Amino acid sequence: MSRPVPQLINGFPLLEWHRAIFRFPPTPIPTVAVGAGIATSLASGHPTRNSDWNRYALELGAAGFTPETFTLLREATQERAARIAAARPDLVTDSVGAGRPFHRAYRFNPAAWSPWLARTQVD
Repeated sequence: MSRPVPQLINGFPLLEWHRAIFRFPPTPIPTVAVGAGIATSLASGHPTRNSDWNRYALELGAAGFTPETFTLLREATQERAARIAAARPDLVTDSVGAGRPFHRAYRFNPAAWSPWLARTQVD
């Protein structure tokens, strides 16, 4: 039996985490239909039931990230994610969709990016 996911992670609603993760999923979304279903759920104000996303949100929150700082990191590194994954797999893991070589996602290791997060914090 899985543990219930808290509705607040690092002070932010689970829905906000899922909206940020949907923009930059840690694993490929398998089909357009699944992506449309997730988008509809989020637009209706409901987090997804994706347990991988819940665990990822918990990891991000534990490392000190917020949905906003996660989005900032991913926007800042979007064009370089493949190169970072190739050079530093401890920072970024590259996931390829089953049977779809052009369907990729990059999972950033939250704990490994904590130094970046500390440098970007403004008091």
